[in-house]
Amino acid sequence: MTILFHLFLPVIASPMALPAPTCAEEVRASAVANRLADLPPEIVEHLRAFSRSELGDSDGPLLSTDAPSAKERGYPTIRFHKGYKIGDQWFAQLEVAMFSGVRTLVYRRAAEDNKFHQESWKYYAGPPCESIKASLSGVLTPGS
Repeated sequence: MTILFHLFLPVIASPMALPAPTCAEEVRASAVANRLADLPPEIVEHLRAFSRSELGDSDGPLLSTDAPSAKERGYPTIRFHKGYKIGDQWFAQLEVAMFSGVRTLVYRRAAEDNKFHQESWKYYAGPPCESIKASLSGVLTPGS
């Protein structure tokens, strides 16, 4: 019995790794959009106009090469990644073909019409969660 105790003591005494918090938990999002349909319609409309091309949904293909096959030629060059609602803002994130990270656009609800409008001085590129944290801490897009 003593031998078993000494064999299992390190397992019992070792600290257990806790799962890392998700981005939604880190930024305290009240809602998460995993698909375009989960966003308010005015944001979807703006994203489609912003992309100037076919905007793919999060589960669809994305062009991955500058020499696409016949099948890949129809793939979109921009795809919705995820959206996070924090307070009166939505952070909509897009993946752009052949670029790393995401592009994060920020939308705020306007009191006049109760709709979300893009804040053009808040456009970020980089890791998804860090872009949101930067915006929440007051970082603006260069040149704004």
